[in-house]
Amino acid sequence: IWLEGDPCEPITSGHTDGYVMCAPDRTVLVERMDDEDCEPPFWREHDIAMLEDASDADDRAFAIRTVQAPRQRFWRGKGDPDHFAPCYLNAYVANGAVIAGRYHDQERDAAAQDALAAAFPGRDVVQLKIDAIANAGGGIHCLTQSMPFLAN
Repeated sequence: IWLEGDPCEPITSGHTDGYVMCAPDRTVLVERMDDEDCEPPFWREHDIAMLEDASDADDRAFAIRTVQAPRQRFWRGKGDPDHFAPCYLNAYVANGAVIAGRYHDQERDAAAQDALAAAFPGRDVVQLKIDAIANAGGGIHCLTQSMPFLAN
């Protein structure tokens, strides 16, 4: 499935790991933006519609679940707000846990925690304040990528 991304997004052109997360049983979580303080990216609803129309290799539909993004008035980033990347779904799935961001938006933080717990049954969902990471345009998933082994 090819999602368009966002050519106007200043850091990554809209990497999908910032707003889409695959879970077991063909569940796909997608962050939906509905914040009166900022305009949602025009491509997000397009990507959600593409995922809703997509199917896996066995022609089975995905279960699309939306998660509301944290609202801008709760962000605690310093510097350029265009580079602050608050996203619940840029998370790390570990043995027995899902590690995700928390952004001081108690209502949305709790809803995201519930959505992740439902999508990853049997795992603890641990949310961490990651303002400094988000301020640099990243998330937990960005920091937990595999590093190649370099032999001396």
